[in-house]
Amino acid sequence: RPCPRHVAVGEEPLLGSALGREYISGLQGEGVGAVPKHFVLNAQETGRGSMSAEAPERALFELYYPPFEAAVGAGAVAVMCAHNRVNGTHACGSPSVLQRDLKSRLAFRGWVMSDWWAVHATSAAVAGVDQDMPGNDGLFDLEQLQQLQQLQHGFQGGGPSLSASDAASDEPDADTSSASSASNASSPSATSSASATSPASATSVTSPASAT
Repeated sequence: RPCPRHVAVGEEPLLGSALGREYISGLQGEGVGAVPKHFVLNAQETGRGSMSAEAPERALFELYYPPFEAAVGAGAVAVMCAHNRVNGTHACGSPSVLQRDLKSRLAFRGWVMSDWWAVHATSAAVAGVDQDMPGNDGLFDLEQLQQLQQLQHGFQGGGPSLSASDAASDEPDADTSSASSASNASSPSATSSASATSPASATSVTSPASAT
C-alpha cells in the first residue's frame, strides 16, 4: 500500500518521476486506476487545511510538478488535489493550479478528485475539481451545481463570463471540513492512491518562467 504524500516516492523530482511512472504503469496494467496525490505542495499534516505553501511558478514546474507530469504521461486516470492552500488559495479550488497548470500546461485528461473534505465551495467545480470526496457535505449536490451553472449563464448572458478565477474568489477563508459527491467524472471500479510530490533539484519539465 503506497504511503501518502511525498514519502512514498522520495523528495527528488527525477526519482519521484521515475518511480511514479513505473508504479502507475504496473498498477494500471492490472486493471486498477492510479490516483497520484496530493497536488500540490502538500508537505505537512499540521494545519494542512488552512496553511498556505508558497512557491513561485518556476519552482513549481522544476521541482514539484515533474512527478505529476510523469504520472500524466503514464496515463494516470485521476489526480487528487491537496488540503493545503497554494500561494493563498486552496489547492482544491485553485484555477491556476488545476485548470491552468494541471489540465492545460501538463495536458492532464483524466479527472481531478479532492482529498477527503478538501473542497470548501461549490465553485471548486469551475476551478477544476471534478469529484468532491467523500460526498457528504452537499457542495457538489445536483442543486448546488445547477445553481452554479445558472450563475455562469447569467454572467455570460448579461455581462462578463464567470471565470475560474472569479469562482475561486467565492472560496471562504476559514478552513471547513467538507467534501461531496462526484460531479461529471466516471471513476473506474477500483482506484489506488499513489503519491507524487517532490522538492529538490532540476528535472525534465520546462518551466514557463524564463530560465537563468
